[in-house]
Amino acid sequence: MSRALAAVLGGAAALGLAAWAPGAWAAPAYVVNEINVSDPARFKTYADQVPDTLKPFGGEYVVRGGTPEGMAGPAPAQRVVILRFPSRDQAKGWRASAAYQKILPIREASSTSTVFLVDGVAP
Repeated sequence: MSRALAAVLGGAAALGLAAWAPGAWAAPAYVVNEINVSDPARFKTYADQVPDTLKPFGGEYVVRGGTPEGMAGPAPAQRVVILRFPSRDQAKGWRASAAYQKILPIREASSTSTVFLVDGVAP
């Protein structure tokens, strides 16, 4: 091990940070949703239930609604939601979970959307 790496790891240990191991600092994953809501009341019943489905997978909101403003290209959807997960596998696990699949038909009946998964930058 190089002296520089040893110094960094020693400093991290002194700060109480987790010891480094391959894969220990995985890149987060983001689920990006561009949503056009057609039935706001019904969509709200979906949106109110999502937070509890995120918890078991370490998911959290980064952006939830707001007012999208186009800066270049086509106009954005009326609603943008971005979720952060500790890893791509956890994001996929959330999407496939029974709890989320149970409420997904409400979203599909009350909105149209484009949803995609992207990797973040490892810390």
